[in-house]
Amino acid sequence: MYISKNRFDFALGVFVCYNHHMIKNIFFKLSIALFFLLWTPVMFICLVTSRSAYWSLWFGAVVILWIGRRFGIDYKLHGTPLNGVIVASKHMSIMDTAILGLAYKRVFFIIKRELMWIPIYGWTFWRMGFIPVNRKRGATDMRDLAMRAAKKIREGRTMIIFPEGTRVKPGAGISLRRGLLFIAAEANIPIQPVGLDTGLYWPKRGRMHPGTANAYFMPMLPADASLDEVAKAIAAHSA
Repeated sequence: MYISKNRFDFALGVFVCYNHHMIKNIFFKLSIALFFLLWTPVMFICLVTSRSAYWSLWFGAVVILWIGRRFGIDYKLHGTPLNGVIVASKHMSIMDTAILGLAYKRVFFIIKRELMWIPIYGWTFWRMGFIPVNRKRGATDMRDLAMRAAKKIREGRTMIIFPEGTRVKPGAGISLRRGLLFIAAEANIPIQPVGLDTGLYWPKRGRMHPGTANAYFMPMLPADASLDEVAKAIAAHSA
């Protein structure tokens, strides 16, 4: 079968481009994995104090985003991060936690209880005052969680929660969990919604795509805002 030179050159170009992108993705993921491997012993040492534990995660976020930039994935902030509030954010990527952890001061996250069981990393979360949620207990755990969160916020810390409960793909519509509203109402703390499109460039699974991810810090909502208001604000600029 005869294949014209132009078609052959085009097919060769597509093959080379695809494989170059695939190899770049492999090196990107290996770079992230290697960093976590090398940094874990340092994090273990930093468990000595809550301040050093916080520094270890802060530095980890800086390096993760730096590696992303080296492979063509940057990010841009829109709006103003407000400290001392409840941050309700879209969650699509590990990149989200790094961006938010650097954008806000003295943060703590509401996380799944299972994450606290991860050796060294889970211990670091505990040392930093992250609050675990036992989803099986449901409402019975919420009042205590709200009281603990309110105390930390009044001490000048900023709470970050992903109300969808898990990382989602771009375009996936997942209902927000009502626990966010319970905490805000019980603690009487305003909410700042955050929209993200990080999943377009740094997805939960699959290949990375060079580009600039965006984080949109929306105007503050009152503590008694409805779930629909929060959901619309988060979705306004999310992928």
